[in-house]
Amino acid sequence: MSNNSQKLGNEIQSVAKGKQGVISAHPLATQAGIDCLKKGGNAYDALVTSAITLTVVEPMMSGALGCGIAMLNSPKKENIVCNFSGLIPNNFNQDNWDDTRSDALSILSPSTVNAWLEINKHFGAIPFDQLCEPAIEYAENGFELTEANNFFIKFAKNNDSKKLFDTYYKENFKTGDIFTQKKTAVALRIIAQYKEEALLNSPLSKAISLTLKNFGSSLSLEDIKKDQNRILNSIEKWKRSWMSANYGEYINFYSNDAIYNNSNYKKWTRTKKTVLKKSKNIKISLSNVSIYEYPSEHEQLRIVFFNQDYSSNLITNTTKKKQIWKVENGEWRIIYEGTN
Repeated sequence: MSNNSQKLGNEIQSVAKGKQGVISAHPLATQAGIDCLKKGGNAYDALVTSAITLTVVEPMMSGALGCGIAMLNSPKKENIVCNFSGLIPNNFNQDNWDDTRSDALSILSPSTVNAWLEINKHFGAIPFDQLCEPAIEYAENGFELTEANNFFIKFAKNNDSKKLFDTYYKENFKTGDIFTQKKTAVALRIIAQYKEEALLNSPLSKAISLTLKNFGSSLSLEDIKKDQNRILNSIEKWKRSWMSANYGEYINFYSNDAIYNNSNYKKWTRTKKTVLKKSKNIKISLSNVSIYEYPSEHEQLRIVFFNQDYSSNLITNTTKKKQIWKVENGEWRIIYEGTN
């Protein structure tokens, strides 16, 4: 690596090498990840706790109500892209929009919290509430502002975020000051306690709804609920149709070219129809259901993972399944289903 590539301003940055490490946009978030590894956490735990800590020590760039993408790699599991980009609100009016806006109108439906929880649930070794502890500590007791922190605080006071800034941060700060965020600490405690329900049915969700309304955002609490609920409702209806052994209703949940464990539509549907005719007393339960937005420029896709317990007069088994759902003519339908 050349000296030019190592420069940050006029300072030469040191180069670290090793087999294990944590990198983030702020030293305190990096340290939170390192401490997590020392306590027995794995790389996924370090990723999540560093990300949560960034919402406190780098609030101008990271937030619990934000969006993003996480690329996860493991030698024991397939590579996964966790796309939590968020959706455009129902009440969004394009006539009021231009590319320079950065106020409340530019907010998408928040997906970051769900991403943290899903990564922790499927890959983590440490309970989620413990991963929130460093961020809560810095929010409650404060941390020393860096030059970058101070620059963006001043920037926020003079742009579209001024109304929001003046509501929460009324002091004039300078580099080196101790910066506390008491309300953020409360919000993170609620997230740690309520987990999946934090943005849907908790004191935090009610506060978010009121704040969005006061600041003129087109996003509402219903936007936060709607996407997850729609796909969950489709999955539940799919399960019930299978349990009823109603082939016509069941097969309607699949696209006309759906693949099942690498078998084409004609082959697997013929087999499924025969099996359903012979099946009685079907019972199905799903657990550890995880839903991710599947990367696509032109289609609305979701990838779903779950554990399936199945029993009937013919067979009893437990399998891990993966499905890819696609919106076709306004309805969610399965385009791929397979066992892991």
